[in-house]
Amino acid sequence: MGKRPKIRKAIPCAVGILIAGLVCFAYARSQTPPTARPQMSEEAFKDIRVLKGIPVDEFMDVMGMFSASLGYCCTDCHVKEAVGNIAAFAVQTPKIQTARRMIALVNTINTSSFGGAKRVTCFTCHHGSDMPDVAPDLCSTVLLPNRILTP
Repeated sequence: MGKRPKIRKAIPCAVGILIAGLVCFAYARSQTPPTARPQMSEEAFKDIRVLKGIPVDEFMDVMGMFSASLGYCCTDCHVKEAVGNIAAFAVQTPKIQTARRMIALVNTINTSSFGGAKRVTCFTCHHGSDMPDVAPDLCSTVLLPNRILTP
């Protein structure tokens, strides 16, 4: 009989230690490791002048946006040798120089007119074409059946 009080005390103590251990284990597993700083565009690619200070994945998203907005593929701006040779993407072409000027223009418009919000993009004017239209397509807007103007 003398051993039962010790067992009665040992069981709750063991359960308490087990629960404390599980809580500590769960807490340790829930802690996420610190995220590594993403690689920046100017660290990954040569001759980045305008799109500095953004992560590589965002840089690639911007390149995709350029492509979709102008109906271009990579080699429409970059030299053909860039396919399979990442260093060749740094070769300057007139279209790359134009793109840099257009990025500066779009950034100026967004900063001065929209408080920095990205309201104007390449697509705003280009709509998938390398040359933006200078006038709207009146047939597609005015002459639609539900928009015909009657006197």
